[in-house]
Amino acid sequence: MSARSLAGLAIIAACGGDPHVLNGFNSPMGVNGLRARAHAGVDFPAEYGSPVLAATDGSATEYSTEGCGNGVMIISPINGTIYITKYCHLSEVEVPTLRPVLRGDEIGRVGTTGWSGGVPHVHLALCTPPCRGGADGDLRDLLDPMQFDAGCFDPHRDYPRDKLVLTHPIVCTGR
Repeated sequence: MSARSLAGLAIIAACGGDPHVLNGFNSPMGVNGLRARAHAGVDFPAEYGSPVLAATDGSATEYSTEGCGNGVMIISPINGTIYITKYCHLSEVEVPTLRPVLRGDEIGRVGTTGWSGGVPHVHLALCTPPCRGGADGDLRDLLDPMQFDAGCFDPHRDYPRDKLVLTHPIVCTGR
């Protein structure tokens, strides 16, 4: 991990935030300092090439935009509401079109594609259809993923299926 990423983690930890989060939703901070517009997701730093995990159950498909780079989108219908999680900046995508996935399944590898600032991380965005927003500064239909955060994925834990619960899209370490 770069010195800049580690400095960001130290600032988050010193402020009482989650040490697994580099930049939060609607944050003015980017991986390389201040950003021009509010952040449209949550950034989770990890080593380049490390596994990216599904944060919830659903149907996964490859997703790509200029800003996102290589990504995965998971569609999750829960109690009549459709939630869509997007995972950006991946070095590899490991799901075919509309493959069912379970929370904790490996869906890709951490990378620096798209507008990642050259810092290896996973950008996690959450929206409800029609998901018009997504680019920084355009927060239409977007939700803060941390409102539904259950922390690091634990394969021995039972997660509720009647409401949206998200786990971190990275393998958590002892940080």
